[in-house]
Amino acid sequence: MASPQRILCIDVGSTNLKVGEFAVDGRNITLLKYRIQDLGLDPNKDQERFPFILEGIQKAVAALGSKPAPVYCSLLGSNVFVKFIKLPPVTPDQIDQMVGYEAQQNVPFPIADVVWDYQLVGGGNGREYEVALTAIKGEFVEEMGTAIGTCKLLPKVFDVGIFALVNAFRYHHSGEGCNLLIDIGAKTTNLVFLEGNKVFCRSIQIAGVQITQNISNEFQEPHAAAETLKRGKGYVGLGGAYADPPDRDAARISKIARSVFTRLHAEVTRSIAFFRNQQGGSTPQAVYLTGGTAAMPYADLFFNEKLSVPVMRFNPLENVGIGPEVDQQAATADLVYLGTLVGLALRAQGDCPIEVNLIPKSVKIKQSQKSRGPLLVVSLICVAGAFGILGGSAFVRAQQIKADTAKLESALASRETVSRRIQAVEGELNANLARAVMLERLAAQRAFWPVLLNAITGKVPVGVWVTQMNLQANGGAIDVPVVTTPPPPPGPARGPGRGPQAAQPPPAPEILNLVPEANELLLRGYVESSVQEADQGVLNRFEQGLMASGLFEEVKIADNESPDGDAIALRFTIRAKFKPEAALDLKP
Repeated sequence: MASPQRILCIDVGSTNLKVGEFAVDGRNITLLKYRIQDLGLDPNKDQERFPFILEGIQKAVAALGSKPAPVYCSLLGSNVFVKFIKLPPVTPDQIDQMVGYEAQQNVPFPIADVVWDYQLVGGGNGREYEVALTAIKGEFVEEMGTAIGTCKLLPKVFDVGIFALVNAFRYHHSGEGCNLLIDIGAKTTNLVFLEGNKVFCRSIQIAGVQITQNISNEFQEPHAAAETLKRGKGYVGLGGAYADPPDRDAARISKIARSVFTRLHAEVTRSIAFFRNQQGGSTPQAVYLTGGTAAMPYADLFFNEKLSVPVMRFNPLENVGIGPEVDQQAATADLVYLGTLVGLALRAQGDCPIEVNLIPKSVKIKQSQKSRGPLLVVSLICVAGAFGILGGSAFVRAQQIKADTAKLESALASRETVSRRIQAVEGELNANLARAVMLERLAAQRAFWPVLLNAITGKVPVGVWVTQMNLQANGGAIDVPVVTTPPPPPGPARGPGRGPQAAQPPPAPEILNLVPEANELLLRGYVESSVQEADQGVLNRFEQGLMASGLFEEVKIADNESPDGDAIALRFTIRAKFKPEAALDLKP
């Protein structure tokens, strides 16, 4: 029987990070040991996080005494862009292309600067697909990869914290009813609605740091002292007829906490209404609390009173084995911190409801190099063995050794030549891959046209004819010139399998003149004179219909020919300015 796999899981938060070591054996996972490491960061200050994260990982791993193992890491939620989108019921082979187009339209950063992934979370079988799209700036995930690599660890998965929580929750609870998971952290509260296979998430910028800041203002104490007061004396005030505690400071803190929780409850109520009305969900039948701020006493009673449904703290260790090195009493107190770690560990055993991986390019390269490592070791062993045999016979056959050495040197020179050719082919392959990525982006732009045509044709009134449609940039026509450097003159014919002559450089790549974004649509056409005479507002309705399509931020009739009594149809011109998110990016 194969021995369990040992992995390390790292959950990076705003003010601390959690490191857990797990043993994974099939569908079973066991928590071997864990540590919660404070980063020493003030969430109210704009600080460079990399040194603190690096030091935090080093201290936590050293304190645990963990040996190197595959790393499953969750990224800081405030750096990750998550959006739930819907796709029409298309064939599975079209989903990647459509999600790629949606990523370009929805991710608020240049798509070339981000690492993104997606997961289907609902729909199919003739219904709209529901997709969880997630992205992060490449610099942030590269920074995490560098921090983990500096600790001599090789990351395998970069997950999103809320998705890891979904996986942990599903591991302990099947899809019965509608449940709401409230993850109250330091800077952000994440709401996760789970109903059957349906998942919907929303982030709210109300969390523990607001309580700490209000305590700091109330007591005129610095942030660190206010945080200590919150942890030592803080609880959520019960309100109503409950008597205040004898400790006056604790009473003041409880009212501050209740005030922030009341604001949070208002956002939770709005989110439940949105989930029901816009996402077709149901009212949650149970609420589970997790996250560091959810550890405040009476937080569960507060939400139970406000929401009138069962409220409990989520126990991520319910179906997880506990190793002998884990202090079970301490683990019970730390349950609110361990949900993401358990969700990360479940990625190692596979078959999770949501499996995104925002792994950066540099880590992919290292993983590829590591996978080739055993082959390199075998090759070195073989070469060393060959030289050992030759060395052993040197005493009796000196001349033979020289001859064999000459043969090996010749073979090595031949392999170096082959190696240079492979490098040249790899360079050409990388250039072709880059061009393929560009062409893939251009192909994705084709999805723009069906959407545009459907939006226009559905709004054209009877008697109005659109005869010309042009995209424009900043009020001018778009020209897309392409300049191609001519190839070098042909040389003498080469034999099969031979490379190009050294004197002839390879053909220069094409030079593409990048064009601006098409931010305006110019429509020309005719309106039948009889229709115009019977209905003076027909073009205005066309104008209003285009605005209602949601693609344009401004639509105006630029020209409308006046009737002269004999014309069958009258010319018109309409200019429609695209919304920034709907404009067509013509850059390859």
